[in-house]
Amino acid sequence: MTGPSLTAGTTVLDGNTSKFAMAMRATHSAYTGYNPRSMMEVAAEYAGLPNGIRAAALAVQQMAVNADQKYPCSKKALAKLSEACAKLIAAAARADGMVAFFRMVHQFDIERIVAPGRTSGCGTSPRPGPTPPSRRCSCPAASSPGAS
Repeated sequence: MTGPSLTAGTTVLDGNTSKFAMAMRATHSAYTGYNPRSMMEVAAEYAGLPNGIRAAALAVQQMAVNADQKYPCSKKALAKLSEACAKLIAAAARADGMVAFFRMVHQFDIERIVAPGRTSGCGTSPRPGPTPPSRRCSCPAASSPGAS
């Protein structure tokens, strides 16, 4: 991906032609047409969200480093870039919590997919203890004598 090629004397400050904006639009476009084939693909996307946000933070951080070391940039503008980076890092931390919550509320489903022999999902789970009523189904195995 390349940014705009500007000749001397031209200025483009509309925010639409920067490498960062183009990369984020490409990401948005990819998700607009995204159609996961399974719940595990959805889980993988949730798990990747914090790192995606951290990657955006690193891009902003690199922009600040470049602006400080390579270009004549005001210290106030650099401070704003650093502030944006910090907010993205905080958003990534919040996303970490969201991933943990997703794993907790979908633990049974994830276990059922990752290790189908250990959790059948139809009331005959070999895990100790009874299967919660919300996880029981009406298949013959679940209604047979001795099923939890």
